[in-house]
Parts: sequence; C-alpha cells; structure tokens
Amino acid sequence: MSRVLRLDVFYYLACLFLVIFSGIRENVGVDYSSYSNLFYEIRYGGEQDVFEPFNMAIINLAHIIGAGNMFIFSVYSLITIVGVFNFVKSFGVSKEIAVFIFMTVSIFYLSTFNLVRQWAAISMMLFAINNLIERRYYRMLIFIFSACMFHLSALVLFVIPFLSNRLSKSVVIAIVIASVVFSGVFLLVIEQLPYVRYLSDSFRSDRAVSSMLLTIYILSLFLPIFYFGYFNNEKKIPCREVVVLNMNLISILILLISAILQIDFQAAMRVNLYFSIQLIVVLPLLLLKLDRSLKIIIYPAFLLSLGVVFFYTIIFKGGEYMLTPFKYISM
Repeated sequence: MSRVLRLDVFYYLACLFLVIFSGIRENVGVDYSSYSNLFYEIRYGGEQDVFEPFNMAIINLAHIIGAGNMFIFSVYSLITIVGVFNFVKSFGVSKEIAVFIFMTVSIFYLSTFNLVRQWAAISMMLFAINNLIERRYYRMLIFIFSACMFHLSALVLFVIPFLSNRLSKSVVIAIVIASVVFSGVFLLVIEQLPYVRYLSDSFRSDRAVSSMLLTIYILSLFLPIFYFGYFNNEKKIPCREVVVLNMNLISILILLISAILQIDFQAAMRVNLYFSIQLIVVLPLLLLKLDRSLKIIIYPAFLLSLGVVFFYTIIFKGGEYMLTPFKYISM
C-alpha cells in the first residue's frame, strides 16, 4: 500500500506493528524466561552489575514507574525497530522490500525476541552509520559509545569510522591473510576483554546449521561486492554503497576467522549480526540494478521465497525457538 499510494503512513504503521508485536509478548522467545528472572532479581536488589548501564537505566525506570516486563521489552523493541526503519529509509529505495526482508528472515526480526540488548546496540550502530555517511563524526562516535552501553560486544564497532573508505583488491587480500595468520592472537585478545563472558559456550558446536541457508547467506555477501563493481576502480560507487559493501567484507572475514578458530557457528553469527543487518538494504539495491525484464521474474520469486522461509521457520521451528504459540501479556 505504501508503494502503490506513495504514502509513508503504511510504512510507519508497519513499524508500529512490529514494535507492539515484540513488546507485548509473554514467554515467547528462547531467552524470555532468563531475562524475566534477571529483571526480577534486579528489581529487588540482586545482580546489579550484570548488565551494561543503558540496560540498567531501562530496568530501573520500569521499577520506578511500577511497570512490568511488557514495558521493558517494548522499550527495547522501540529502540531496535526505530533504528532499523530509520536506516532503511535513509537509503531511499525499496524501503518496503527492505522491511519485508527484515521481518521474514529469521536472523533479523525473530532474533530480536531473544538478543534484545544486542539489537538495541545494533540500532545505535545503524544511527552511527547514517551519521558516518552524512559526515557527522561526533554524532557517530556518540552512537558507537551508546551501542557499547547497551552491549559490550559493540566494541567490534571500532571499525565503523573506516567503513566509508573503498579498499583495493590487494588491500583486502592483505587484510584477509593477516587475519588468518593472527587469528590466534585475536582470540587471546578477546579472552582478555569483558566480552568474553558472551562466548563461554562458543567452542561447542552442538547445533546443526543448514548448509543451504549458509550458502545463500554467503552468496548474498559475495554477489553484491562484484555486481556493484566494488573492485573496479573506473566505476564510481556512492558512499552509502561503499559503507554497506565494506560491512559485507567484514562479515565474510568474521566467518573465515570463526571457521579457522572452530568457533560455533551460532556464536560467530552473534558477532556477525552487526555486519549482516546491511543485507536488508543491499539486496533491494541489488534487485534495483537488474534489467527490467529480469525484475518481472525475480521480484515475485524473491518475495515468494522470503514468505516460504518465514512460514517454514514458524511452522517447523516455532516450537524449538519458542515462537509458537504466540502469547501476549494481558492488560
């Protein structure tokens, strides 16, 4: 409706719907009960230093005004969804398709039901990226700092100020080689950081990974880099595209280092979330660059495939991921 009538009201209604749907849930999401228990303990004086400062501020505010879990989860959801929708709209093209990708691909919206603090940090990162593109560097640094105040894993965002630099093929190869050679050193450094507490089970690979979905994900990272002509020095690429393609390169690098260190794929993808969210705008940009004759076929096929993936997750993985049956907090 937003595209047909050229009115953004439907776009914002979609934003509101996703905020509410995530905020009013009860016992939905694998981490829901653990979060609820921690919120309860914090309210009554325990576990006061378990979360980063901005998380404690949200929980303490809920305690002061006498609100429950619905308020806390709704605040997290609002922060996350507003960041995503603002980021998507800033690219100005195919924003409805970008949101559809965000909603239907399980590593995005459905994962916000669990990784609420990290997704709040990702939202701050998206604001930082917008400010990087607009060359508002002080604001960018403030949002990076805010991301760290939501989740310590946001320390990986030290690379954000460099994302607007287009790299040559030789530089990328050198970075890859250096990363492989020093991957063991990276691990030793990580073990000395506060973030290590999030990786306590990272080396126990007891979850099966769909080889088909992994292949699709890797192709989604590689294909735009070459199709957009990233390494073609004669081709000019807008700053926005350079930034998101650099995020693709970082995502590939993270997967490579994780494979070398034999880190569990689920743990690797948790770090990788910071550098996979850009796919919700990269893929629509890729579709936009296709020939008109191809669009007629690929657009419907692409949207249909996303719908199939979404309902496959809900129907066959809904119980395992505690997404079904959906329950809401009664007023």
